[in-house]
Amino acid sequence: MNKKIIISSLFILTLALFASVAYAQYPGEKIEKKTASIYFGLVPQISISHTPISRISENIRTVIATGTFNTTDITTPANIYAYIEYWFDGVGPSTASVSIVGGSGNKYGFESQPIILQSAPVYSSMTYRIVAEYPSGTLLASTTYITAYINAQNSGMIYASSGGSVVLESGNQKEGYASIMFVPNALKNNTTFSIVEVESGTLPSNILAKISDVTKSSSSAMPLISYEFRSVPDQDFDMLVNNSPAQLPSITMYYDTTTVKNANRLSVLWYDETNDQWVAVPASQIQKNPNGTVTLNLALTQTGEGYYAIFNSLAGGSSGSGEFSSNDYRPSKRALRPGDTMMFGERAFANNAPDIESVTIYTLKGKEIANLTRTSNFEWKGRSGTNNSGAFVESGSYIYQIKVNGHKVVSGSIVFVR
Repeated sequence: MNKKIIISSLFILTLALFASVAYAQYPGEKIEKKTASIYFGLVPQISISHTPISRISENIRTVIATGTFNTTDITTPANIYAYIEYWFDGVGPSTASVSIVGGSGNKYGFESQPIILQSAPVYSSMTYRIVAEYPSGTLLASTTYITAYINAQNSGMIYASSGGSVVLESGNQKEGYASIMFVPNALKNNTTFSIVEVESGTLPSNILAKISDVTKSSSSAMPLISYEFRSVPDQDFDMLVNNSPAQLPSITMYYDTTTVKNANRLSVLWYDETNDQWVAVPASQIQKNPNGTVTLNLALTQTGEGYYAIFNSLAGGSSGSGEFSSNDYRPSKRALRPGDTMMFGERAFANNAPDIESVTIYTLKGKEIANLTRTSNFEWKGRSGTNNSGAFVESGSYIYQIKVNGHKVVSGSIVFVR
């Protein structure tokens, strides 16, 4: 029995000493061999689970690949050197690191470092693979070569009986994707739908200019990102069973989370082509998802096909009227003690009202004693100077003035008690 164990161990060690791995650096290249390093034990078996990226957003231009390492050796993740190897239109290779982001036992999640596409030169595709190696260079596993295309649209058929969705990937698997989704039996017939991601500055100029009608501003705000949802050919949802608004789809749109500090302040507009105007979607009907997307149930919003635009902050998000209330900006409390914080504009954040520009606090005789900027999140702690940089003010009543959207001033009185 002992002799069999010794012979088996020697055989396994011999395999580990002389094993070699063959792989191609890039499709069409010469096969290169790498010799395995010496390991006193079994070489772990690893597989990579990864949903291929098929499309990269022309606007956001960021690729993050995610997936799972599956292994037979629970100590292996600490020894894995993983990376994503990629080419743009055959130019490369370049690499980006891949990190373990959690897991246990035999399954560990991974996430690649963001790969940022530069605006120039203009590429049409990215070919990549995910590789796991020992730090010594021994190849453990890799995915096949995958090609993702850099474009701004996708289309597909949704079947009447089963329903379903058309999806537009962003290339960032850490976050969500755009889609249009119908429930079963909502459509009279099988119908093709398209989703087009529209760069904010390339909306038709006459449509872009009309955004100021909603913002009540002399100049148009610029959307973070815009989309065009259409049936092919365009039927404006006339393909619904019984033409019932209750059968309208839900749509989901992604945005660049790096440009958004507070997702609760996002606004969405829909362009009403019949009346040639933008309509603000009520804030209560905008579902803000944790994966960098917003979802609208069109059965509730009663909006149709066409253009949708996401904004960082926009007047009219709460009521659709284009106006905002002074109450949105008033402080969270009227009286303040040392150690407390008074926040200006808390309701404005929730109701998607325009940004505060500044808050100034005066004595009853009109002397300025404190001012707040965005750096302080417009929070006053009862101190003088800029952004609470000074000493506590004296007990008494004070006047605050809030400047909003370049022209509107909201004012009122507050009390500090020491």
